[in-house]
Amino acid sequence: MAALKSYRVICGALILLALPAVVTAQTSTFVLPFERVGTPGTEVVTVIDPLNPAQTITQTNDIGAFVNPCTAENVDVRGTSTISTAQSIDKFGNLKVNVSEITKGTGAGWVALNGAQSFTGATYAFNESSQFKFTLPPTGSKEFTSDFVDKLTMRGAKSIDNWVIRAVFRIKVNADGTVQVSMVKMNADTCKG
Repeated sequence: MAALKSYRVICGALILLALPAVVTAQTSTFVLPFERVGTPGTEVVTVIDPLNPAQTITQTNDIGAFVNPCTAENVDVRGTSTISTAQSIDKFGNLKVNVSEITKGTGAGWVALNGAQSFTGATYAFNESSQFKFTLPPTGSKEFTSDFVDKLTMRGAKSIDNWVIRAVFRIKVNADGTVQVSMVKMNADTCKG
């Protein structure tokens, strides 16, 4: 009978030692500052294809100030996206990833007059957040890459000045479970005024 109780204690201790590996979460925080100022334009860049990392693709990105689709004025935008992730392994070996994103910033409107910037006095602010989660099956040495989009509502002095910027972020989970996050691009979207 004493041998049976010892066996239970040893098994219980082994289960408790193994349990933290199942519920322990790894967290990461990525601070992605951005500054879109100056004359609006585009640039062509070559990037790694998120669906096939062995290939590259060419994409056109907007650069410089955004053009407000409501007023046609240029808007210099500065801000920061803070993306936090928490990764954990469940009892089945699946990788669970919780993602939280907060983007804050400001904008200032201007027009070009005689080759110089003339500020219009229009100011904008934004403060957006989103959360989502996903689960990946045990993959061994495979990587996972996906893009996610957040809409940033630029709020002006009047509701007619409100418009949207679409920000695209890329999240990559390496084979060892390490998460990497980057900003892919930001584009002016639609007028909300």
